[in-house]
Amino acid sequence: MLVLPSRRLLQYYRNSVHQKPGFNDDIFRWMHEEAKSRNIPPHGMTGGIVFDEMSVQADLQIIYLEGKVKIIGVVDMGDESSAMQVLKENRSTARLATHALAFLFQGDCGFRFPFLHFPTAEATAPDIYVNFWKAVCALIEWGFRVTYSCFDGAVHNRSFLKMHFNGSDSLAVSSCFAAPNAYWPSLPVVMMMDPKHLFKKIRNNIMKSGFAPHSTRLLLHEAGYITWDMWVKAYQWDQAANHSEVARIHHILTDEHIWPNSGQKMRNHLAEDVLNKEMLHLFKAYQKAEGKNGKLLNGAIELLEATSIFISNFTDSRPITSIEDHRLKGNLEALNWFLHWEEDVMSDESNTAVMRKKKLISQETRFDIKSIILGFNSIVKKKQELYPIYYT
Repeated sequence: MLVLPSRRLLQYYRNSVHQKPGFNDDIFRWMHEEAKSRNIPPHGMTGGIVFDEMSVQADLQIIYLEGKVKIIGVVDMGDESSAMQVLKENRSTARLATHALAFLFQGDCGFRFPFLHFPTAEATAPDIYVNFWKAVCALIEWGFRVTYSCFDGAVHNRSFLKMHFNGSDSLAVSSCFAAPNAYWPSLPVVMMMDPKHLFKKIRNNIMKSGFAPHSTRLLLHEAGYITWDMWVKAYQWDQAANHSEVARIHHILTDEHIWPNSGQKMRNHLAEDVLNKEMLHLFKAYQKAEGKNGKLLNGAIELLEATSIFISNFTDSRPITSIEDHRLKGNLEALNWFLHWEEDVMSDESNTAVMRKKKLISQETRFDIKSIILGFNSIVKKKQELYPIYYT
């Protein structure tokens, strides 16, 4: 029997170092000692920074610490951010924090450590930029190396990424999303969107596609239309043709997958389940049952063939040890499918700007796909270069 530590013991462990906002040498020392105690190898001290901003309940607390009275709960993004705020507003003001921005180091051997946090009121791209590179520098000083960063597609995160490429999408793509690293010039940092967030964005784009007046998109590939109604009908056909839940082709599919509310749209697995191999299998069975009308599903099936590759590969727990890995090749083939679709629509002179927008998934989603696939390939190449013994 595994005896878990009590809540009080966990609190003692957490509070062994004061968790103040911003950079704290005690936290980095703790992180370094923890890595040493676990005998993390050199290539395990190399990894990425994952950061995310989450909403928190706004609250002010007054505490007595180190002989001083301190107020907890106001925005504190560091001295640079405060100075810029004064320059912009010509005055110094205290704002109540409504969010928390957290940074976590993810090592290549599984070592994970949250090392930095800030109370914010939605961090801006410049705020993230300054503190991200200060974090890279601090990690280097404590024996860690950063080769990538991963984050979701929030507006400020997207602006943060583009700041490294002069705001140019094409420069980011041509650089394979590898940003120059002033602290270690031979070790560029790859900027990569979160795959889980991408799957939700692709699903949301499809949900907006249809012939109804309220539909904002009507996705059209050379193979055919792609509408959410196809997912609805495939789900309903599976239920009608296979009354037993166990006998259904996609037996874990529920109403929440097909008609999600605003909260359910945030759940990663609900998006993945409608874009994975099981969904592809269901569509092919439904197409066969539809007979001649089944050809109308060709566009959706081709899309699922691409998305199912992404989901299969990015949820695979097996390590990638070579740039020749078949999963990387599969990712590139799926990316090329999306690129061909984009090129086909954009090159059609009969399409107006509005028509192009409706026929394609959003420009942000297409950019995120490139970021993830090209960026991930860049990471693997750099790992193989740094540690050829482990990546052969």
